Amino acid sequence: MPTGYTGSPSSILPEQVLGAPIKLPCVLLCQAGENWCGWKRTANTRTQFAEYATERRRHEEKCNGGLIVVGGR
Repeated sequence: MPTGYTGSPSSILPEQVLGAPIKLPCVLLCQAGENWCGWKRTANTRTQFAEYATERRRHEEKCNGGLIVVGGR
């Protein structure tokens, strides 16, 4: 199976692989902001990985990540 990188994911053929393989179990953490907010999930299957990756993207849209913002003068 060929592997590679592309700027056009829609051009991937059914037998091609894009990116590195996911090794399970896999721990997903919130990466929003400078400080870790505590969000974490452990995916034991590819289905869980897909669910948690989607959940993480939704979480990160609203998460401040513990970031402290101080207003200037």
